[in-house]
Amino acid sequence: MPVRVVECQLVADEPEPVDAMSRAEALLGELKAGHASALRRQLLSKLQRFNFEQRGRVLGKLAEQLGELDAGGQLKPSLLLEVPDENKLLAERLQPVLAQSKGTTAEEFSEGINSFNQVRLEQLCEACAQALALGENREQIITRVKNIYNQTRSVERS
Repeated sequence: MPVRVVECQLVADEPEPVDAMSRAEALLGELKAGHASALRRQLLSKLQRFNFEQRGRVLGKLAEQLGELDAGGQLKPSLLLEVPDENKLLAERLQPVLAQSKGTTAEEFSEGINSFNQVRLEQLCEACAQALALGENREQIITRVKNIYNQTRSVERS
């Protein structure tokens, strides 16, 4: 059954696509001097964990939406990732580590946190739109979404 994608509004602040881990690297690069390398490792670890947990949340919501397709439902990639909720979760995950940095808080990184999840939403919307254009089935759509997160994991390891 062909999949129909609806409700995908992209907000592009940048002229070219940037992956979420590149955004994270920029966020980490803004750490204040001092014991930045130890903080960088801790923050990267927190980001990797967050990425893994977000993948599970997104795949769960995707499975629900794909299950509703049989009843005439539509794929709504904008509902796969609730950016405000994800921003809050990411800020909560980073706060303990950021508190160790002299004067650094999650608020100082709010723009980076917001863009991290916004980029991820844009990737999900693009993946769903491509799946629609190619007439992909459920398994192919799931694989496409997993590849977004798997690609991030390979960047984290390099």
